[in-house]
Amino acid sequence: MRERDGHQCTYTGPGDHRCTRRRGLHLHHIIPHALGGEDTVANLTVLCNMHNAYVATLDFGATHMARAIERSRAHRSRQRGTPKQVEEKQPPGV
Repeated sequence: MRERDGHQCTYTGPGDHRCTRRRGLHLHHIIPHALGGEDTVANLTVLCNMHNAYVATLDFGATHMARAIERSRAHRSRQRGTPKQVEEKQPPGV
C-alpha cells in the first residue's frame, strides 16, 4: 500500500488538495474493520497520524475516539510499568 500510495498520506481535502505528509503513516481501513471492512489491498490506504485520527473520528464519533485513546494510553502506561519499576530496569549508572 505504501508504494502504491507513493509513501505519502492519501487524505484529500477541499479542492482535491492531497496531504503531503510522508512520516507517521498508518494503514487505514477505508471501510472500518470494526464495521466489517476486510484486510484487502482495495480496502486499505495510507494516512498520516493526524488524518488517521480525523477519519476515525468521522467514522466512530468524538466520544468513542476519546475513550479509545484513553484506553490505549492506559494500556501503554501499564506495559511500561510504574516510574519505580522503570527505574529498577535501567542499567547501573543511568
